Amino acid sequence: MAWLNHNNRIILPQNKTEWFEKALVGSAILLLPITPKIAEIAVELPEHHRDPHDRLIIATAIFFDAYLMSADQKFPRYEEIKNKLV
Repeated sequence: MAWLNHNNRIILPQNKTEWFEKALVGSAILLLPITPKIAEIAVELPEHHRDPHDRLIIATAIFFDAYLMSADQKFPRYEEIKNKLV
C-alpha cells in the first residue's frame, strides 16, 4: 500500500503511518517482521519469481507456516506454499 501511494497509484486519506495504524486497529491483520532467516529463505527459493518483494512475501509465509492469499500466477509454482495458498 505504501509503495502504491508513494508511486501515485492510490491516494490515502492521511499520511502512510496514520493510515496503516488506523487500518490495523480491530482487524485480524498482523504485520510480520522480516528476519535474517526470512531473507535467507527468500534468497534460496527457486527462481520461479524474480520480484524480490514477492519472494519476501513467500519466504515470510514459509517461515511462519502461514496461509497466503494472492492472485499472483507464479506463487503456485512454489511447492513450499502450494497447500497454503488461498
